[in-house]
Amino acid sequence: MNRMIAIACFWTGLIGSALAGAWYLTVLLTRRPMWPLPSDIVWIEVLFAFWGTVMFATFYRSPRPIWTPLVAITGERVQWARLLLASAVLNGLVWLLGIVGLSLAHVHEPLPWLFCLLASSCGLLNGLYVCVHWALRPESVFSERFRRFADDPVVFAVVEMFKRRRRIK
Repeated sequence: MNRMIAIACFWTGLIGSALAGAWYLTVLLTRRPMWPLPSDIVWIEVLFAFWGTVMFATFYRSPRPIWTPLVAITGERVQWARLLLASAVLNGLVWLLGIVGLSLAHVHEPLPWLFCLLASSCGLLNGLYVCVHWALRPESVFSERFRRFADDPVVFAVVEMFKRRRRIK
């Protein structure tokens, strides 16, 4: 059963990232805002409920043993996964900084287009992460320190601050 869940979530992440990538390229090449979501609220709710279920399965912390990765873990695959995720994060940050910069400069004309690029970048990153998560397991891609930070950044920052204070004294 766990293997079937892993395969279903992996393929959902792969298809989701492919669709988000297609949306991203369409918006980037046509230079006009486009929202690919259906206009009927029922379909939007179904879509978000389905993706929410995948996200719940992905981030659920189970006391059960860790599943086996779907693909063999090699150093090259881990490096490619890290590069892919880092590129997606940088891409999203570029569009976010572009939106903030144009807003501060009171240039509002390209903002709808940039918001579509930012939203599609976030969708792409989300889908890629789900794919990498189920294919390689987070334990093999990210360090323990990064995983603790990603689990709860606020608690991680507070704990690190107190650790530094103790080391200084």
